[in-house]
Amino acid sequence: MTDFWTERDETPMLDVRVLRDGVIVHRELCETTEQANALAQQWGDVEGTTIEIVDLVASDPSAAADEIELYDDDEE
Repeated sequence: MTDFWTERDETPMLDVRVLRDGVIVHRELCETTEQANALAQQWGDVEGTTIEIVDLVASDPSAAADEIELYDDDEE
């Protein structure tokens, strides 16, 4: 089976995860911080969700991208 990202010759850099009650309800790979930010803004308005963005290229894969504000509707 051929990997989708390999076929397009593009490497995803950011893993955007939308969580509700600790369960991932949506996950998308983004190539730019702008794409990840737009996705986070879309989901940031959904009640009860938390957005987690992980930089897959960083030396520490658990580090969130510095350029993106993390959205949590419970912080309002």
